[in-house]
Amino acid sequence: MLEGLKEIDWDSRNATRVPIWLQELDSPKETKRIMAWENLESEVIKINDQDYDSGKRISNILNTDTPLLIVPFLIGLLKTGTNVNKSRIVGMLLSMMGYVEMRDEGDSYKSLAWQIYEEIWQGLDMYLKLIFDSDKYIRSGIVSLLCDFQTYSEVVLPHIRKAIREEQDEETKDWMQQRFKKQFPDEDIY
Repeated sequence: MLEGLKEIDWDSRNATRVPIWLQELDSPKETKRIMAWENLESEVIKINDQDYDSGKRISNILNTDTPLLIVPFLIGLLKTGTNVNKSRIVGMLLSMMGYVEMRDEGDSYKSLAWQIYEEIWQGLDMYLKLIFDSDKYIRSGIVSLLCDFQTYSEVVLPHIRKAIREEQDEETKDWMQQRFKKQFPDEDIY
């Protein structure tokens, strides 16, 4: 799950605590998991919903490749983590998907944003397993994540439609439908 973590030179990226935080995402102690999540969100991912609206500079976020490097470990935690809060991991991946939507400040930043997007795409098999998870927050998060893969719409649309069709929780189903229509306004849900 976290194989290869020690092979990365985190020091040269000023990210010495990142491997510890990644490991603590699967800690049996909830307080450690919460602190690890908060630290990764604030120190590595560095984005929240207001950042999209305020036009936060991508150069302030993607000044190293650390976000790119953590993606495989986050996907690995989704696969094999025993104590990990999967909905929070999905939320982190969703936040990083937003990098491609941020104000363009040059090819190097946009290139890194798209590399992150493609790295997140590598977890598709895992996302398709989680789309029918017993936790409605995980299900809705996965649908949201898949909706952000508009460049792969021919692959994701059948899975999103099936998830919406089979969703039993009406509130979750309504949210999924709204997200679908926002991202794919010209597509039919069913």
